[in-house]
Formats: sequence, structure tokens, C-alpha cells
Amino acid sequence: VTVSPSHLEELMALAKRQDCPAFVLGEVKGKGLSLEIGGRRRCSLSVEEMARVWSEGLRRWVSG
Repeated sequence: VTVSPSHLEELMALAKRQDCPAFVLGEVKGKGLSLEIGGRRRCSLSVEEMARVWSEGLRRWVSG
């Protein structure tokens, strides 16, 4: 789920009410996404790279 920072608190409260685990996995800043686990950067991708990978993956999945 992607949510703007201004709605994060509301989303987390909704997840808690529904007994649904939720956590922040990453944050889009500027032109990319960085994932940190345990305070260490594990992944850093540009928006363009994410779009390419998603598009190619979807195409592969649809074509079987």
C-alpha cells in the first residue's frame, strides 16, 4: 500500500483496528525509493527503474 505521509497515521490506526499487521517498508523521496532494514540501506532504486521492472514483470506474467 502506498500512502502519503499525511495519511500514514490514519492508515496505521485502520490497520490496527482491523488487526492487520502494517509497517513502513520504504519511502519515496525525490526520484527514488530506498529501503532500510535495521538502519541499513538494503535497496535504492530510481522511479524509472522501478517502473521498468514492474512493466517487464507484468508483461512476463501476463504472457505466461
